[in-house]
Amino acid sequence: DLLRISRIHVSEMTRAKETDAIARELPASVIRMAPDPALNEGIPINPIPRSTSSEDVQMDGARAESAFRRYFHRGHGRDDVKDHVCEVIVGHANMLRYLTCRALQLPPEAWLRFHTFNCSLTYIIVMPDGHVQVRTLGDVGNLP
Repeated sequence: DLLRISRIHVSEMTRAKETDAIARELPASVIRMAPDPALNEGIPINPIPRSTSSEDVQMDGARAESAFRRYFHRGHGRDDVKDHVCEVIVGHANMLRYLTCRALQLPPEAWLRFHTFNCSLTYIIVMPDGHVQVRTLGDVGNLP
């Protein structure tokens, strides 16, 4: 079976909307969700050394955690799952690195140790049994 994209989620920020506009060439069966402010760029955890206010980090961190809980769900060990579901998140580096750390059950502060390129792809697989794999992080093989 081919992997079928079922939904596209996008942040409210201009760059993400521009990228989403390019994806309009996907089949009409792909559901395009309303832009989600929880996916907007931010500083989800304090960088070291600190360069942002604690209030900003608290707001961005709560928003990032909300996005993680909305979009990532572990399987429940079911072997009867036959359909693969692929949902695309068009977002921003800090938030995507944070979501990747949370999906892998790494300390969220580890997001600072990953560097990704603009317009890169990150591919995370959540297996029906709950195991999580990162197929690629910050890949730019999609670019000419």
